[in-house]
Amino acid sequence: MRVLTLTMMALMLLASSASARRLMPGEERQISGGDAPAWSLEPVKQDTRKAKAFCGLSHNMTSEGEARADALRSAREQIVDAIGTAGIHILKQVSTSAGSIAGILDPAVVQDNALRLVSEGQVATRAQTFHIEKWQRMGESGLEHYFKAFVLVLWDNQQAAESIRQSVMGAALQNEDAEVQTNINRALERMQELRSENW
Repeated sequence: MRVLTLTMMALMLLASSASARRLMPGEERQISGGDAPAWSLEPVKQDTRKAKAFCGLSHNMTSEGEARADALRSAREQIVDAIGTAGIHILKQVSTSAGSIAGILDPAVVQDNALRLVSEGQVATRAQTFHIEKWQRMGESGLEHYFKAFVLVLWDNQQAAESIRQSVMGAALQNEDAEVQTNINRALERMQELRSENW
């Protein structure tokens, strides 16, 4: 039995080294995980009436755990960007009815506020599913392995709407001009009338 086990291990090592020899320097191939799921290509098809879908994609990482964490960071960046962009867009939409406020708020400030409102922990709890791939590549020092992770995250529309409002409000507080404040407050009131899924 022990001889059989050792023989099997030797064969596996030989097969591994044979496959490594077939790879040219810089060449890579997937060795597990299968095809990427459809939601990784078109996450919008996973949107529901109450939430929007985001697909986070990791960089090439040395462990599965690191790949999962990096995919969650990617999803968080997308959510923050969507919230910040929506805040600026809604302000522009309502600027005609609220007075001229376009260009008054710094988009970077709105984006920074959105970043503070969307925590890594919140994103992790809203992860619906992961897809993990293991790859190998022939590097300068020999055969290397790495992982890629995809994650599907659903972000609640109501929470997004509140985050948009708070992001804009936080940016507005940095502007001390009374007339600007009045117009922004009108815009914030108008935001509450908009459908929460419009972000």
